[in-house]
Amino acid sequence: MSNTLTGLSQSEAEQRFQRYGPNRLPKAVHRGYWKYFYASLKAHLFMYCLSLQLWVQLLLVALLLIVVDEVHKLWHNSKYSYPC
Repeated sequence: MSNTLTGLSQSEAEQRFQRYGPNRLPKAVHRGYWKYFYASLKAHLFMYCLSLQLWVQLLLVALLLIVVDEVHKLWHNSKYSYPC
């Protein structure tokens, strides 16, 4: 067997080489820059959607307030308004 101080014996190293092959890492596959960008975008897509939803809601609330204010002004300036 092996000894942690001296390493594997020559015969055991040869047996492992025959069984498992050379001790090498596989070559890394180069992904394109667009794939890295897409992976990053996909990871943050949920937060982007929430942010967009917040901005749309704020815009709709602002438009609603403007419309309500204009209707209120028209109602008070009409000749058929009731005294408040």
